[in-house]
Amino acid sequence: MATQPQLQYYTLPHPVSPDGYEMTYGIIAASAEMADASIVHDLITTVGKREFTLRWVKITTTQLGVITAAYDGLLEAPVSDNFVDPVGDTYTVTAFPSNPALRIKYFALPAGDRWDVEMRLKEVA
Repeated sequence: MATQPQLQYYTLPHPVSPDGYEMTYGIIAASAEMADASIVHDLITTVGKREFTLRWVKITTTQLGVITAAYDGLLEAPVSDNFVDPVGDTYTVTAFPSNPALRIKYFALPAGDRWDVEMRLKEVA
């Protein structure tokens, strides 16, 4: 059952379906291909870490404000167990490195200003 996601104690809008929430799981390592074509991984951790992408479509300016406030809180004072995903699992996350953390697109509708937003997060603990 879907729950409303939270970041830094802010309750975020529900992501849009079907592509509103993605989680990937993999190793954190430096990898190299050797001369014999084998792959060598210099593992940083012995368990995989998750990456999260949340997408919202046609949200209001108020909802955008909640998302940006939660993200600002993540940058200012990250806490442990600071992300609850749409299925209710809890993780400690940070902003995704080397990528725009929030991608925000504006458009006007007869009903008022609307925004499309994409946020990427990375598990750290």
